[in-house]
Amino acid sequence: MSILAGITGGIGSGKTVVCNIFARLGGAVFHADAVSRLLTDTHPELREKLSETFGSDIYTQEGLNRKHFASVIFNDKEKLLLANSIIHPYVYEKFREWAEEHKDFPVLFMEAAILFETGAWKMFHKNILVTAPREVRIMRVMKRDGLSRQEILARMENQSPEEDLIPYADYVISNDGVKPLLPQVLTVWENLLILAEQNP
Repeated sequence: MSILAGITGGIGSGKTVVCNIFARLGGAVFHADAVSRLLTDTHPELREKLSETFGSDIYTQEGLNRKHFASVIFNDKEKLLLANSIIHPYVYEKFREWAEEHKDFPVLFMEAAILFETGAWKMFHKNILVTAPREVRIMRVMKRDGLSRQEILARMENQSPEEDLIPYADYVISNDGVKPLLPQVLTVWENLLILAEQNP
């Protein structure tokens, strides 16, 4: 039986880099945020619920107007929680289907921006937190997404501080650009493989 592992970390922490290494080592990775983007564009029932809740102007003919939707939810914690409560059940349903299709892999990872805050971490055998200093994360996101410092800080405000999440994590991987990343990932991978062997 596959081991299920959740991977999370704040914006710009490098979750995806870590996931890519796990995939190259032989794990399978479900990118929850990418699936969420696809579902909010294509799932009729989900689109209807979001439009009813946040207004039809969050959608264009092409799909969800992400910039407008972000401006609505990232400046209001209650609206963000509401959006997550609507979207996440559809994502978790897709994850369960995906996990069944990938059950031959020793370890199945789900990468998600918020894992501990929603209680989703309880779905997994082990959970991994990727960390990086705040200023490093800001610079990475500015370079990657072209967002302003103010926009990034607004998003960070809606994510839990790393120090609050560490107690929930079974493994903490530092992606600060100083401590070598690969040896940390390899150690976690080896531990997960041992668990997979013990979980027939």
